[in-house]
Amino acid sequence: MISAITAAELEYGVIASGDQSERNRLALQRFLLEVPVAPFDGDAAA
Repeated sequence: MISAITAAELEYGVIASGDQSERNRLALQRFLLEVPVAPFDGDAAA
């Protein structure tokens, strides 16, 4: 399981990957099908 913040950071990496963004987007989608994303509820920051 990864955090929602980590998932957002991975998405940012996809956006920033330039010419490889489409390939990376597909790879991230496949990854997220296998690895659940924990919701961000703000409690961990307290």
